[in-house]
Amino acid sequence: MAKLLHWFIAVPLIVLAVLFALSNRGMVELTLWPLPYVLGVPAFLLTMLAFLVGFLGGGVVVWAAAADTRRRARQAERAVVVQQRELEELRAKAERPGEAGHGALVSASGTLAAAPEPR
Repeated sequence: MAKLLHWFIAVPLIVLAVLFALSNRGMVELTLWPLPYVLGVPAFLLTMLAFLVGFLGGGVVVWAAAADTRRRARQAERAVVVQQRELEELRAKAERPGEAGHGALVSASGTLAAAPEPR
């Protein structure tokens, strides 16, 4: 479904870009004041270049804005790995008779449960 939606959006945009390029083939003089150089470029090339710079700049801004989220995701992933390792160790320890330690019990579902307090 996503691929189909992608093509429904991409194909019209490509057609519009080609029509724009064909319609704006006139030359534009590009100068950068104080430099003495003058560069003649097609108008569509200048416009497409401006769109490309804006697209890439927007991508960089979004990437930088998501840095905190990516950092938190990496930290959470590391914490999950540590917790999974601890859980595996506790399950292995609880399965050995006499070494469960501190009254830990394994329930029927295989999860650890606290032993009842002695009376």
